[in-house]
Amino acid sequence: MEKPASWKFTNTSTGRGYVEADINPGTSSPAIHIATTQLESPSSGPPAAQPQTRSLERYAQAEHAVAALGSARNVVLGGDMSWDDAVDMPFPLPAGGGGGGGGWVDAWTVLAAGSTPGLC
Repeated sequence: MEKPASWKFTNTSTGRGYVEADINPGTSSPAIHIATTQLESPSSGPPAAQPQTRSLERYAQAEHAVAALGSARNVVLGGDMSWDDAVDMPFPLPAGGGGGGGGWVDAWTVLAAGSTPGLC
């Protein structure tokens, strides 16, 4: 691993953030930039309190991580996203590129649709 770094999100009450590094296979293959994160989890709060989805915090954290990683090539971002497609907005992939995601692909969405273009 090369150039490891870790970052904390500014909108977290639980110390969430992400870790990133380059993996160089040592061959003619390009380096792979890896990152992992744990986005803010939904909270049920005290028994009398209304459950909180923390969807806005989670979306902002995902948006921050994707933007920060956007200048790297061959990025793999994974982790505990706590993403709920029924509650959260679509995952914030970068704009641009042929597929609307700036060359990024949400593997979960692609695989759930039963198609795997560009995935091995």
